[in-house]
Amino acid sequence: MVYTVTDPAGLPLNAAGVSTPGAIKLSYIAAVLSNNADEYTTYTTRSVSGPGASALEPNSDSATHAIRVYGSRDLTSFNLGTNYASATYNFVPNGAKVTKVHDVVRTASCNTSEPAAIDLLFIESVGNLVCRTGYDLGEAHKIVLLSVTEGEEKPLKYPGIFFKADLMAITRVDLLPYVPFQARVAEANARSIRPDIEIVRVSSTLKTGLDGWLEWIDRRAAAIPALSRGRWDSAFA
Repeated sequence: MVYTVTDPAGLPLNAAGVSTPGAIKLSYIAAVLSNNADEYTTYTTRSVSGPGASALEPNSDSATHAIRVYGSRDLTSFNLGTNYASATYNFVPNGAKVTKVHDVVRTASCNTSEPAAIDLLFIESVGNLVCRTGYDLGEAHKIVLLSVTEGEEKPLKYPGIFFKADLMAITRVDLLPYVPFQARVAEANARSIRPDIEIVRVSSTLKTGLDGWLEWIDRRAAAIPALSRGRWDSAFA
């Protein structure tokens, strides 16, 4: 895979951050959309990065393949934070024209959507409590989920997400009798990071705390202006 990295003006960037400011870290994942499938199947075992990374061989020369590249540019030493970008390249290994891609919601679609058609939009983070903390997706609120199986020290271990979160939901509380988790300690740890964080205890199994969770959503959603929609730009600043 050969790639180039540029700024929004199309000027080349040095990934090492030597000739241009800010080191750039890239990772990618490769997937195939079989001819009779509606979803991509990855053929990398995980997201990989670096020049030595390799993927498994494509399993269909006539199917649409996609390479998704994710990048971050570290400009913290210039007080500009970390910038993020991503890009997708679709191709057919036998050289045929790409005629089928998975229908995904792109930036342009989000920016032109009719606001009245969306009541609530949830963006679910995949990963752990640290890897998505720095992403700004234009959301109105951040919510952090802390399972009782994880340990009450997590707010102290990963303070970034707990500092930015407006609500902490302690989940799976039906397991409290069986795990060494002290909910009050977890709540105190979270409030030592962010004193005004709101907290609910929930269990999908027992339906415990769901009324408080739904009330929080209704209350916060009602306070968001109907037309306050952000824009998402997938280019390095």
